[in-house]
Amino acid sequence: MEKERLILSFDFVPARLSLSHLFCCSKMRALEILPALKGLARWVTECCVMAAPLLIGTLHAQDFEYTIANGSITITNYTGPGGNVAIPATIAGMPVTAIGAQAFLGRTTLTAITIPDSVTNIEDGFLSRGGGLGAFGFCSALTNVSMGNGVISIGIGTFALCNNLTQVSIPDSVTTVGDFAFHNCASLTDVKIGKSVTQLGPGTGYAFDGSTNLARVRIPGNVTNIGSYAFSYSPSLAGITIEVLNTDAEGRLILCDALTYAERFNPAAIVDIATLTGACVIALGHVASGLFANDDKLAEEVRAAADDAWDRVWPLPLWEDYQEGLRSNFADFANIGGRPGGAITAACFLARFTRKMRWAHLDVAGTAWKSGREKGSTARPVPLLVRFAMRHAGRK
Repeated sequence: MEKERLILSFDFVPARLSLSHLFCCSKMRALEILPALKGLARWVTECCVMAAPLLIGTLHAQDFEYTIANGSITITNYTGPGGNVAIPATIAGMPVTAIGAQAFLGRTTLTAITIPDSVTNIEDGFLSRGGGLGAFGFCSALTNVSMGNGVISIGIGTFALCNNLTQVSIPDSVTTVGDFAFHNCASLTDVKIGKSVTQLGPGTGYAFDGSTNLARVRIPGNVTNIGSYAFSYSPSLAGITIEVLNTDAEGRLILCDALTYAERFNPAAIVDIATLTGACVIALGHVASGLFANDDKLAEEVRAAADDAWDRVWPLPLWEDYQEGLRSNFADFANIGGRPGGAITAACFLARFTRKMRWAHLDVAGTAWKSGREKGSTARPVPLLVRFAMRHAGRK
């Protein structure tokens, strides 16, 4: 017989340990049942749950505290040593189907966890103003997680602040990754999301927020709900962290990496073009493209080429005052600066990645195409760029 110790904990202590007094003794504190009476212990436990659910407290087995409901076990607390921990699939002959909201919270010596196939639910942790903490929250030494193929829901804050977790493979059985589930997992670099997942951060919009070293995320095509901030505070190619306040401002996140990549070729100058902001359309309409540059001479060269080609531009400022709009409490800066001066703050965002280059930016949101009966591409700013290239090649 397996050597296991079961303790039924109550808020009252019996004068005698006879079953006839189990429900009527007024001072019972605990009933300890030896291994030989394990079957009897299970029967007593089930009777207690059915007859006096408000009186029964936490059950203990080995290094786990748990509760029982409908013949299934929820792990509520881990009391054992650190290192590698495997959650049992059954306790006292009953399946372990859930892990409680704070079962392993703050176990800073836990290095690896194995979750059995029997577990279907990792319960929601608690939300706070800055994030959420759940079942394995703040397990700062945790490096390896093996989740069984029965898990359906990864609750709020489940692995929040697990700063040494580097890789995560979410099984195909999972359908929901809760808010802040991997909040601020600073060492996380590789995430594979199972094919059944349909929601990432469905409530607040956060899921992997603050995981600033994410380099690869494999998302299946069936995901229908990715929270607005699911991967917020993600790093750029330059290693700069960015708080994603608006996922519709995604183009600049790609463009900033393109500018960082171009820097390695040590160009004499770089000119980027983008239909970047609706704010530029509001400012300049469909007549002129917005011109931004960190070098006055380069700005004048672009403007001269634009005038020659009748592909007009209008210069807009890149003053440091506008950079204030990109401030972030969590990352190096945010990806948007609000509605005021939207075209300018978007260009200021890009300017942070071009400090070592002569750079100009053309916002062609209002000039690249027409709508209505004349809808279609205008080919702008191709005439400008051709004239600019010819001038640099020494041809007038």
